[in-house]
Amino acid sequence: MLLCPFEDDHVGHLSPLALTRAVFDLRVGARTLVEKAAAAFPDAVVVPHTRAALADVTAEEHPDWETDAPSGPTLFVNGRWLIREGDALDAVRAVVGTDEARAFV
Repeated sequence: MLLCPFEDDHVGHLSPLALTRAVFDLRVGARTLVEKAAAAFPDAVVVPHTRAALADVTAEEHPDWETDAPSGPTLFVNGRWLIREGDALDAVRAVVGTDEARAFV
């Protein structure tokens, strides 16, 4: 499975913190938001979608990440999502790997 953290139009609300790094690279405690997402979906390959202005910075920070979008089942995760164990994460995990297309808001 591919895990694609993305940035939406609300990135500006996290300014100035998100001016020099992707929103999913912001730290919340000991981990970044994307580290929390990768831990929640440990078998996933991370393929980030970030602002063009930060693409090079993100690629330099994470050289092991895929930069070309391979094909396969894909989970797009808002980079601002603070993932925690609970009902919301369980609901997403329940549809991962199925043929159903879902959007959680």
